[in-house]
Amino acid sequence: MLLATDIGNTNITLGVFEGADLRATWRIASDRERLADEYGMLILDFLRSEGLDRSDITRAVFATGVPMLGPVFEGMCQR
Repeated sequence: MLLATDIGNTNITLGVFEGADLRATWRIASDRERLADEYGMLILDFLRSEGLDRSDITRAVFATGVPMLGPVFEGMCQR
Protein backbone atom coordinates (compact mmCIF):
# COMPACT_ATOMS: atom_id res chain seq x y z
CA MET A 1 0.00 0.00 0.00
CA LEU A 2 1.01 3.59 -0.61
CA LEU A 3 0.94 6.35 2.00
CA ALA A 4 0.39 9.66 0.18
CA THR A 5 0.83 12.93 2.05
CA ASP A 6 0.04 16.51 1.01
CA ILE A 7 1.68 18.96 3.41
CA GLY A 8 0.16 22.42 3.32
CA ASN A 9 0.63 25.49 5.46
CA THR A 10 -2.53 24.84 7.48
CA ASN A 11 -3.38 21.15 7.02
CA ILE A 12 -1.72 17.88 6.21
CA THR A 13 -3.84 15.42 4.26
CA LEU A 14 -2.89 11.75 4.34
CA GLY A 15 -4.27 8.88 2.31
CA VAL A 16 -3.58 5.18 2.04
CA PHE A 17 -4.01 3.64 -1.39
CA GLU A 18 -4.29 -0.01 -2.23
CA GLY A 19 -3.68 0.06 -5.95
CA ALA A 20 -6.04 2.73 -7.30
CA ASP A 21 -8.44 2.38 -4.33
CA LEU A 22 -8.31 4.92 -1.50
CA ARG A 23 -8.52 2.85 1.70
CA ALA A 24 -8.36 5.64 4.27
CA THR A 25 -7.84 9.38 4.56
CA TRP A 26 -7.07 11.77 7.44
CA ARG A 27 -6.38 15.45 8.06
CA ILE A 28 -4.20 16.96 10.75
CA ALA A 29 -2.98 20.48 11.47
CA SER A 30 0.43 21.42 10.10
CA ASP A 31 2.87 22.08 12.91
CA ARG A 32 6.41 23.18 12.04
CA GLU A 33 7.54 22.36 15.59
CA ARG A 34 6.44 18.71 15.53
CA LEU A 35 9.21 16.13 15.13
CA ALA A 36 9.38 13.16 12.75
CA ASP A 37 8.72 10.73 15.63
CA GLU A 38 5.60 12.66 16.65
CA TYR A 39 4.17 12.63 13.14
CA GLY A 40 5.11 8.96 12.86
CA MET A 41 3.21 8.02 16.02
CA LEU A 42 0.13 9.95 14.87
CA ILE A 43 0.16 8.18 11.53
CA LEU A 44 0.66 4.76 13.16
CA ASP A 45 -2.39 5.45 15.34
CA PHE A 46 -4.39 6.42 12.24
CA LEU A 47 -3.36 3.20 10.51
CA ARG A 48 -4.35 1.10 13.53
CA SER A 49 -7.74 2.83 13.68
CA GLU A 50 -8.42 1.46 10.18
CA GLY A 51 -7.15 -2.04 10.96
CA LEU A 52 -3.91 -1.44 9.07
CA ASP A 53 -0.37 -2.20 10.21
CA ARG A 54 2.87 -0.37 9.62
CA SER A 55 4.04 -3.33 7.51
CA ASP A 56 1.08 -2.81 5.17
CA ILE A 57 2.70 0.42 3.94
CA THR A 58 5.35 -0.48 1.38
CA ARG A 59 5.72 2.90 -0.32
CA ALA A 60 5.34 6.55 0.61
CA VAL A 61 5.21 9.82 -1.27
CA PHE A 62 4.75 13.38 -0.09
CA ALA A 63 4.42 16.85 -1.53
CA THR A 64 4.97 19.94 0.56
CA GLY A 65 4.43 23.65 0.36
CA VAL A 66 6.20 23.95 3.72
CA PRO A 67 9.93 23.47 3.08
CA MET A 68 10.71 23.06 6.80
CA LEU A 69 8.53 19.93 6.97
CA GLY A 70 10.10 18.18 3.97
CA PRO A 71 13.07 16.79 5.93
CA VAL A 72 10.78 15.88 8.84
CA PHE A 73 8.55 13.71 6.63
CA GLU A 74 11.51 12.30 4.74
CA GLY A 75 13.02 11.15 8.03
CA MET A 76 9.70 9.77 9.21
CA CYS A 77 9.19 7.79 6.01
CA GLN A 78 12.71 6.36 6.07
CA ARG A 79 12.30 5.22 9.64
